[in-house]
Amino acid sequence: MARVALCATGSVAAYRVPDLARALTSDGHEVRIVASRSALRFVGEDALSFSSNAGPPVLELTGKAEHVEVSEWCDVALMAPATLNSIAKVVHGTCDTPPTLTFVAALGAGKRCLVAPAMSGSMYASPPCREALNRLREWNVEVVEPVLEEGKAKLAPLESIVAAVRAGLEGRKVVVTGGPTQEPIDDVRVITNPSSGRTAAEICRELKARGAEVTLVKGPVNIDAPADDVVEVVTTEEMLNAVKEATKDADCLVMCAAPSDFKPKRKVPGKVPSDSELTLELEPTPKIVEEVFPEFEGLKVAFKTDPNPVEGARRLADRVPVDLIVANPPEVMGAEEGRWWILDGNGEVLRTVEGGKRTLAAELCDLIEGRLGG
Repeated sequence: MARVALCATGSVAAYRVPDLARALTSDGHEVRIVASRSALRFVGEDALSFSSNAGPPVLELTGKAEHVEVSEWCDVALMAPATLNSIAKVVHGTCDTPPTLTFVAALGAGKRCLVAPAMSGSMYASPPCREALNRLREWNVEVVEPVLEEGKAKLAPLESIVAAVRAGLEGRKVVVTGGPTQEPIDDVRVITNPSSGRTAAEICRELKARGAEVTLVKGPVNIDAPADDVVEVVTTEEMLNAVKEATKDADCLVMCAAPSDFKPKRKVPGKVPSDSELTLELEPTPKIVEEVFPEFEGLKVAFKTDPNPVEGARRLADRVPVDLIVANPPEVMGAEEGRWWILDGNGEVLRTVEGGKRTLAAELCDLIEGRLGG
């Protein structure tokens, strides 16, 4: 595993650095902590000392040029948490703290570098922050995306940061579908479902953290999902065509979307008056997994919503070639938390997951990484 220079800056999230260091250690890495005085406002020196397994933490720079020594020692420089102030210092070369100097020295030495931002949501969305992060990306610095909630850009889950350091999916191309599709009844009404797309967003975030190149094919839903390419579609037919195109050179397809199963046989022109009766004749939409999976040579991951999730997943495995199936009951759609079963292509239950969609994404990506990452 890697030698990691864990560069901690002055975010409130610095209190999580000891836990992050221990998580990296448990994953097999050697960890040396480099912290600023601002970080020490939120975490004690003793806690950093006990959790740094490759030598004492660097808290001050002396004539020994500790920042150069650590940057030469490490394989990976990880700035976590990374404040906007520290990110800007790195971008502009105005570094004056142990973590920023160590990070820039590692960047100059050609080491692999990652940042895990943590700040207020408005600061993260600000033009200076977006521009600074884009500049870092141009320099091949990997950004472990924060969790955007409660008006904050919270430090990414520790397991996501550890996975990013591991980068078990580096160089792999993964296509993820997410959200619902819509089938028009008339010019203003549609047939759709309550899928939020949040599960797909969490899967994209986890895949990116593990180094994958991600394409998201999404229906008409507003989700914040880190992806290298986003293809927006409306109907099931459009999603089918987009998936066929996107998977031409992909290593894995995760069919997380909930496309509509039926569409009106004929769209009514204009708007049907609300006080009139309307009888709809429906016809099935294309079954994307049934059309794409038999031809796709990469890893195939399907989602199945069914009142009897495990049995529904096994019926799907009997119909189409599939490597992994995530099964859930209907009430999970649109909910924040739920229960899922992950089965293999033979219908064997590999894992049962309870909790939030972020937890599901991490569990699923562990299995994907195990099959793709070796």
